[in-house]
Amino acid sequence: SKIPIYDGVRELLELGLIEPGISMNWQAFSDRVIINNRENILTKAVFGSETSGGLVISLPEAKLNIFKQSYTVPFWVIGKVTETNPGKVVINE
Repeated sequence: SKIPIYDGVRELLELGLIEPGISMNWQAFSDRVIINNRENILTKAVFGSETSGGLVISLPEAKLNIFKQSYTVPFWVIGKVTETNPGKVVINE
């Protein structure tokens, strides 16, 4: 996956240590998400409160180089907006 996951998070989720925000976020946003992966653990991590809430930024691809030059902390490009599924986030991995 292109989505960075901290070391140890997968193991905690596999043990069943799931924070309440995952269920709350799933109920609120699952209708806007298409999940094409078979890995339930990654899906849980994506819906965690700690992985969202302003940490995901969407911008036109033409502005990516400007963003790279201006933003001084590490970041990851994890996907792109397409016309295929308007209004939806698609998780492929």
